Amino acid sequence: MRSLFLLLWTLLILHPLSAHTQEYRPDKVSKKAVQLYEKAYEKASAGNNREAIDLLQQATDADENYADAWIALAKLQIENKNYSYSLICFRRALSIDVVYFKPFLLSYAIALAGTGDFIKALETTNRYIDQYKPSGASLEAALQKKKNFEFAIQQEKLSTTPNDKTVFAPKNLGPTVNSKMAEYLPSQTIDGKQLFFTRRVDTYNEDFFTSNGTRSGTWESSFPVKGSLNTPQSEGAMMISQDGELLVFTGCYRPDSYGGCDLYISYRTASGWSAAVNLGAAVNSDQWESQPCLSPDKQELYFASRRTGGYGGSDLYVCKMQDNGTWSAPINLGPSVNTPADEQCPFIHADNQTLYFTSSHWPGYGDDDLFFVRKLTDGKWSEPVNLGYPINTIDREGTLFITADGKTALYAAERKDSYGLLDLYSFELKEKNRPYPTRWVQGKVTDKKTGKGIAATLELTDLSTRQIISKVTTDSSGNYLLTLPTGRDYAFTVNQKGYLFNSDQY
Repeated sequence: MRSLFLLLWTLLILHPLSAHTQEYRPDKVSKKAVQLYEKAYEKASAGNNREAIDLLQQATDADENYADAWIALAKLQIENKNYSYSLICFRRALSIDVVYFKPFLLSYAIALAGTGDFIKALETTNRYIDQYKPSGASLEAALQKKKNFEFAIQQEKLSTTPNDKTVFAPKNLGPTVNSKMAEYLPSQTIDGKQLFFTRRVDTYNEDFFTSNGTRSGTWESSFPVKGSLNTPQSEGAMMISQDGELLVFTGCYRPDSYGGCDLYISYRTASGWSAAVNLGAAVNSDQWESQPCLSPDKQELYFASRRTGGYGGSDLYVCKMQDNGTWSAPINLGPSVNTPADEQCPFIHADNQTLYFTSSHWPGYGDDDLFFVRKLTDGKWSEPVNLGYPINTIDREGTLFITADGKTALYAAERKDSYGLLDLYSFELKEKNRPYPTRWVQGKVTDKKTGKGIAATLELTDLSTRQIISKVTTDSSGNYLLTLPTGRDYAFTVNQKGYLFNSDQY
């Protein structure tokens, strides 16, 4: 906020010379309004937007033709994502002096796009380029916005699906989950009975919380996860395994870390979650690793990393579980996913084939858009698909979690009905953005003679493609959980040394 307001202040100091041929005269503004404006600048520079907005509103009350105050107020409302009110302020300034307003046309375009009016946003951006004639970084920023708005308009033309009546209507998960603090990065067990998420408990500390589902579809009061997982250090970017037995997360600047941020794992025990274990040098590097996500069979670990050897910025990687129980070296997901910019927030669905992530490079609406790709039969990934507006906006998007049936997504957002900062919401996904609907099977492998559970390896193969969909190792008692996309025929095999190989088809 400080840099934005300082830039605005510089523009307002340098620009008045162009206003002498127009109605607006900054030197004729009432002294009271100017004093209030200067106080607002001090508050905004210190990061106190709320008081700055109040002072700017007083300044416009003191002099309704104070264009600088209207523009500053509009920009602060953009920071607060209150785009509709920002437009009111911008239009008031525009009505005072069209020429004086030229340097702020791009900000006006951003506010228009924030309300979903991409056509007018593009028109305004073109006016900014043609009339104000920016150069350097300002021109580069304008051209990028123009590219975003053109993409948005084109997507709107292509995205009409007559039979899809899905409306984007995020539903707050309620006060039993959300608080006045920020909640984010949600994930669930595959049965939907347990919700896990991160809460920022103070400025420098994040902890993990959980909530149990009720039969009515609501959530019980959330509480910190039990055990040794939460510490005075910062725990973040967490994902629960689909069976609820493992939890992977990011820990930064810990005594046992290999770099700034590393990946850790914790195990569910009878007394709660175990102390965090660093995933080791095979996974972590001396660079940044974060945002881990386990595949439904726990055989693959996806994450984001800035390690050397990537395509640039943050790339997505996967480690594969080896027969000896250790992770393979990270494998870059390749140029069909990764780019010279940042790819982050990977989420592999229960179908084990649809991967969602954010990118600041692939064509989109704003800084970081949400995309999905599908795993092909040759192990490569399909071309990224943008999830579209209004899931993607001109702002930066974050992690999605999608339930097994593929219909419902969970995410964090700051909306009008939020209880504090970021809250957790659910919404229905449009059909075109859904993964394959998936069912889950829970069972136990036993010795036929004794009836006792035994550890074994299970594989699920799609008979049409001969592709292994899931490979699971049971626990020591023989218990297992498998996920399988619906509408297909599968071969189900069980293997353990000392026993006859068993295979069935379903």
